[in-house]
Amino acid sequence: MLNNYITKECKYYLEHHIKEGDFVKVISPGKTYTQYIDWVNDHVETEKRNNFNQGVVPDLHEKGKVICIGEHDKGFNTLVYIESLCTGLCYLVGIEGVRKIKGDQKNG
Repeated sequence: MLNNYITKECKYYLEHHIKEGDFVKVISPGKTYTQYIDWVNDHVETEKRNNFNQGVVPDLHEKGKVICIGEHDKGFNTLVYIESLCTGLCYLVGIEGVRKIKGDQKNG
């Protein structure tokens, strides 16, 4: 019965257990928050905050490491701050826009 009240994003998160330090790939670049600098400033450590690629959307299937996970300030979505494995630049993506990958899939 409780399952009826869990959001789609929450179900995905619970099923795939995405957490800080995991590797993910972008499956929906349109779910990127390119201008949400306030969230980045409030949730991300300074050294990784400076790598926020503001105004830019990651490529489809871009792979990255999860740096931070948190709720949108308005509470309607879970956001994932990822660092690209190719460029080191960081993106803020709604959790439904990424998919967890296995460690052996992070290369290639």
